[in-house]
Amino acid sequence: MQVRAHEGAVYGHEEASAFGELCYLADIGRLQHLNQSIDLDLWSLENSLIAERSRKNSLDAQKSKLKLELKIWQDDFEKEHGHPPSDAEKAVMKDKFVAYQSVS
Repeated sequence: MQVRAHEGAVYGHEEASAFGELCYLADIGRLQHLNQSIDLDLWSLENSLIAERSRKNSLDAQKSKLKLELKIWQDDFEKEHGHPPSDAEKAVMKDKFVAYQSVS
């Protein structure tokens, strides 16, 4: 019995069976390699996400701290002077205002 297995080549039944087995194993190898590649990409993305979440949490904490410092300063200023600080009066805290805006 003759079997056409690959690109029109004619093989005996045992040869075709062996060829089919090799193709199957090659496909498994390619799938395993692809799976490893996907796993590596997923691991890389997860690590990037963890790093970005950490960075965001750090920026959020920094922003909250600056906001509280500015709020306390403005409240203290208003208690002491009887009015909210003007833009000119806020100049002493310019670095904090700029820092707050940069993390927003």
